[in-house]
Amino acid sequence: MKAVTSDRRLDHLGSMSELTSAARKRLVVSTLRVGGQYYIQSLYGDEKWQFVEGPTNLGDAMRTLDFRLVPVCYMEEMKSSIYVYLREGRRGRERPRITTAVLILKQARRFINFMMRRGLTSLSRARQDDYMAYVTHLKQTVTRRQGRPISALTIEKHLLAVELLGQLSGAAGFKMERPWPHSSAKLLSGVPSQGGPRVAKTPVIPERALRTIFQASVQQLERGSSLLDMRDGVAAISRSAVVDPYRRRITYLREQGWLGNYGEFQRALLDIRTACYVIIATLSGCRNHEIGFIENDACFSTVTKDGERTWWFRSVSTKTHVGKTEWMIPELAVKAIRLMERWATPFQAKIEKEIRGLRKAGRGAELAEAMRHRRALFLCSTGSTARTMRAINMCAKLREFARKQGIDWPFTTHQFRRTFAVTAARSSFGDLRYLKEHFKHWSMDMTLLYAAAGVQEKELLDEVSDELEAIQLGVLSNWLSPSTRLTGGGAKGVKRFREENPIRMYPSRSAMVKLLSNEVHLRSNGHAWCTADNGRSCIGATSFHKTRCVDCTNSIIGEEHAAFYRKMAIDLEQLLEIEDIGQSGRARVMRDIARCERVLAELGGQNKGEKVCE
Repeated sequence: MKAVTSDRRLDHLGSMSELTSAARKRLVVSTLRVGGQYYIQSLYGDEKWQFVEGPTNLGDAMRTLDFRLVPVCYMEEMKSSIYVYLREGRRGRERPRITTAVLILKQARRFINFMMRRGLTSLSRARQDDYMAYVTHLKQTVTRRQGRPISALTIEKHLLAVELLGQLSGAAGFKMERPWPHSSAKLLSGVPSQGGPRVAKTPVIPERALRTIFQASVQQLERGSSLLDMRDGVAAISRSAVVDPYRRRITYLREQGWLGNYGEFQRALLDIRTACYVIIATLSGCRNHEIGFIENDACFSTVTKDGERTWWFRSVSTKTHVGKTEWMIPELAVKAIRLMERWATPFQAKIEKEIRGLRKAGRGAELAEAMRHRRALFLCSTGSTARTMRAINMCAKLREFARKQGIDWPFTTHQFRRTFAVTAARSSFGDLRYLKEHFKHWSMDMTLLYAAAGVQEKELLDEVSDELEAIQLGVLSNWLSPSTRLTGGGAKGVKRFREENPIRMYPSRSAMVKLLSNEVHLRSNGHAWCTADNGRSCIGATSFHKTRCVDCTNSIIGEEHAAFYRKMAIDLEQLLEIEDIGQSGRARVMRDIARCERVLAELGGQNKGEKVCE
């Protein structure tokens, strides 16, 4: 590889038509850095452009632009187009990641192959009837596995690739007629225009499935140290035993209490990695590549003026180009990361051995790649060395681990991020469910915590905010339904608003709910919805004054709270049987019982004055 004095990649800023063929071939497309020195990795003239960048959980295919897959007559147009795209990106957007360029090339190849079948050997020869024929072709295309028509969203992505080629063609040195000048990829594909809040496509992990896999992961974490002690003991035997090391390993494991065979022991060690992944992903909301970037000594803590300790871990995010950043986590996730630091030791040793060999051989590109993984934690074996585990392989391990727990759910890595956002949003509305002890620090205050720590990863907060908005819109929409029973001091205003039939003043019911949502401050204390926005603490949220919400003008109590008041009334009735609570205590209990009965009556659970229990 040729050394260069600086990172000279993509440094030609003019039109590609300004350069001769020989000058183009000498353009630097990608470089790599080893020990402070830059080396040329790929030149424009190469048939394959390779990159050492992006997430460490990517395979080589997602970091390689292979122009050998493009017909020879189109190769120069595609090279120049992709060069300009890597340099500039789409109009009004940031420069793309290499993975995006790989997908664009793949989508463009389908268009090029279609043009070839129509006898066209250049993008500059495509006309409107060719473009529209391609739209028809896509709509008639079916998937290989299921035999179904490809989705409108997939069609849109392929058409956007054609639009992109048209935008890039001028700077790329050829002229391509603008595709469908009076329409767009979205309209032609049939993708509906979307208004209102974003609709998430990734499914939320069902509560029972998440609870089961999370609890199993915690159990695996708790026995992780003893398993790693046995692993290290087995490794010591393998290094020292001269005769029959396998039998000696099995004997050692039996002495340590392991009852399974050696293969089961190896699988139990791999389950530690999966379990730690589940815990970290569930409690941090990180993407797969962000967990893949976690390295040794990633955890640290901060202490507030009040002495409250908050734990964080450092990693890297390439999704939004923020680079190095931090995520807030509970202490259980810290334990998982620290266990993984020990778990990864033998895999890291393999990489260190590889690095020494590559340095000696002077193989810079492979050395630069190995250096990116040397301190990673979520590693897997690849022949004689190791690399950060790819997302597709982690998904397979998650499903395998889930099947062992009797869980029938197709887990994917990104589902944990969506589920985290939903759970964190619920926590702000008083619905913490079984992860309460871990999510208790997740409330709207998390925005302040992240801001105070100077954290750049804002997209996670945005996703939580989207879920918060969806919950609030659902609550308000339910309130405005005439059939919804409500009580509490604030319910009178809602009922008057409903009687006035305000929907006549808005374009639609959804528009009315959306506008009202912007005006209403809403939070839950578990037994009522509180609309107070003056920053004062809620007395009804305390353990001793819960029934105060019944008469509070900021409180709205719905049918979802009826079970709470029914149980409270029963508990209060039992208090009356205690003789030494005093006259004032008895009066207070009677007052609270009356409040519970009033709530249940107005919610339709019983008649006013009717006893909850006899």
